[in-house]
Order: sequence, then structure tokens, then C-alpha cells
Amino acid sequence: MNRTTITRSLPSPAVLVAVAALVAALAGTAAAGPTAHTSASAKKTAKKALKKAKSAQTAADGAQDTADQALGDAGAAQDTANAATPLTAAVTSGGTLVRGQGATSVVKGVAGVYQVIFNRPMAGCTWVATLGTVDDTGVSAPGQIDTALGTGPNQVFVHTSDSAGLDANRDFQLQVHCAD
Repeated sequence: MNRTTITRSLPSPAVLVAVAALVAALAGTAAAGPTAHTSASAKKTAKKALKKAKSAQTAADGAQDTADQALGDAGAAQDTANAATPLTAAVTSGGTLVRGQGATSVVKGVAGVYQVIFNRPMAGCTWVATLGTVDDTGVSAPGQIDTALGTGPNQVFVHTSDSAGLDANRDFQLQVHCAD
């Protein structure tokens, strides 16, 4: 999952105002001469402004940290939701992926042999398959179906046969649940 990182590159407007006030106050002392009282007042005001600006910057930093944490929490929640969503595949007897969630493709082998490929590794997952039509044409003829971990990490092996146990190309539906 892509996570957005927010970086800080410029000081806040409050810090800029405080720095400008401090520069003006210090410059005022050199130019004021006999009116040092006014310059001292300006210095005091500048110090107060700088203190408030630092306080505002600290608050802004805290808000940024909270926002960063919220983004991290949202990402973790999305990862959990993705793991909890079952992966599915509806496959025709010819090996065409008709629909599914997380299924990316199907590799058709010899009669009754299929490799269903998903968008994540199957380690730690369980799967179940059933013979059945992938459209609304009715009930599938009796037969058998077996599943196992495929030859690749993202694959589930499916073997279909007729009711006599002979290898046969059959429509099937597969569902995968992953714990993580």
C-alpha cells in the first residue's frame, strides 16, 4: 500500500513574523539612540512574539505528528481489511477467468488441470473449490474437484474430474481466505 508522507520545508508564518519583529527590534536599538525606551519595548514585544511563534510551531509539529500517525493507522486498517476480504475466482472448463476478486489469471493444463493465479501469496491461506456453472445455465453435472498449493507462491492448483474420477474439464468456483 502506498503511504503519503508529509514533509515540512518552510517555517510557519508565525515564526517568520517573529523573526521579522526581532530583526526590526534589534535594528531599532542601533538607530534609535536616545529613544532606547521605545527600542526596549520593541525588543520585549519581539521576544513575546518569538515565544508565541515557537509555541505555535510546537503545536503545529504536534498536529503534524498526529496526522502522520493517523495516516499510518489508516494504512494498517486498510491492510487488515484487504487481508480479511476473500479472494475468489469463477473459471470456465476452458480455463477462462470469468470473474473474481484478487484472481489475475488462469493457466489451463491438460484435461482437468488448472493453476489459478492471485495477486498475493497463498502462504497462510486456506481455499475451497466447488464444481458449478459460472453463468446462469443451471446445475453442474456430478463430478469431483481437488485443490492444493500451486507451483508458484501466488497460485492454487485445481484438478477436476467427472463422476467416474476421470480427468475432465469442468467449470468451477474457488474461494481463498487468508489469515494475515
